[in-house]
Amino acid sequence: MGDKKLALTIPEAAIALGISNGMVRKLARTGALPTVHLGRSVRVPVDALRVWMEQRTEVNAEIDGPR
Repeated sequence: MGDKKLALTIPEAAIALGISNGMVRKLARTGALPTVHLGRSVRVPVDALRVWMEQRTEVNAEIDGPR
């Protein structure tokens, strides 16, 4: 399977997103962030995190604003 992780811990996800552990925990707890529960452990699947970020990325197609 290689060295690539399939899922991140909460602290690893926080580092990847550039936000606090607490914010990642809140997003996970509310169901806003995709997670997998393995016993008492919570993991954030890497592929799901990428999709989640893409869905929330805002692209401004009109650089100059409305005309």
